[in-house]
Amino acid sequence: FQQQWAWISNLASISWPTFAFGIGTIIIILGFKRFVPKVPGAIVAVVLAIAISSAIDAQADGVAIVGAVQGGFPPIGLPQGISMNNIGICLGIAFSCFVLIIAQSAATSRSFAMKHGQKVDVNRDIVGLSGASFAAGLSGTFVVNGSPTKTQILDEEKGRTQLANLTMSIVVLLVVLFFTALLTDMPKAVLAGIVFLIGIDLIDIPGFKRIFARRRNEFVVALITAITVCVVGVEQGVVLAIVLSILDLIRRQYAPSNFVVGIDAKGDTVYQAATAGTQTAPGLIVFRYDAELFYANANRFVDDVELLVDDAPDPVTWLVADATALTDIDYSAG
Repeated sequence: FQQQWAWISNLASISWPTFAFGIGTIIIILGFKRFVPKVPGAIVAVVLAIAISSAIDAQADGVAIVGAVQGGFPPIGLPQGISMNNIGICLGIAFSCFVLIIAQSAATSRSFAMKHGQKVDVNRDIVGLSGASFAAGLSGTFVVNGSPTKTQILDEEKGRTQLANLTMSIVVLLVVLFFTALLTDMPKAVLAGIVFLIGIDLIDIPGFKRIFARRRNEFVVALITAITVCVVGVEQGVVLAIVLSILDLIRRQYAPSNFVVGIDAKGDTVYQAATAGTQTAPGLIVFRYDAELFYANANRFVDDVELLVDDAPDPVTWLVADATALTDIDYSAG
């Protein structure tokens, strides 16, 4: 929220040359997507922007550019500067990265796999991310994450196999080793324009509508998460989403659907809501409880059963617990 408010409250100080590069990038990408979809507009925008920036010396007009990029291989070895004095800080940061990477990568892989009707193996993803992040720790680079923005770029360009990732890796390696000088004059606004459009594509309004139509409580969780990410930060939004999801799970287990099982005139099984005065037959109550029994709902289970027995139209001789849905009972429930 602070970042957004900063530019909203400083619109009078806008740098028009910078704005021109940003809006020009957006127009080029949208134009190619609309009229020449087989040509990647982002690459065209980047090449064209670098050429124009270099020709007119855009930096002299106040346009922020990428500048000199250090090339070559990163240093290989254990990280420098870690000691017992700062190990606590490092572990805290590492745990934050762990939570964010696992949650964001799993969500990204699942959403794109579902979009294309494919299966996803999150455990295999975690193994790959762990190995890549371990290598990153030995080479002084960023931790590795399943990036929703880069995945969206790849998906837009119809990348469907690992060949796309291998090609990207080779291109990055060649640029880092031999062509970093070409990136010097790239305006940062060009990168901002590209990421802006990717972010817009990631906003799934139809998905929100489906959640709202099917499950209001999950819509509330999704909405609170989105607001938290935008106002506070991604890490806080992910953690809050996990907490809210666990609380919602406990809430559903705390107050599950309860039924009194009966037989209709045709001899078919019927499930009636377990309300006061309901019975299976005179003197018989078959009570079905559709949740695990654990400490949070054990007392409620007892209260529901006692209510049925106390308010039954006929004295209850037999009480049968239909435990089909019970696969586990903890100590308190036992």
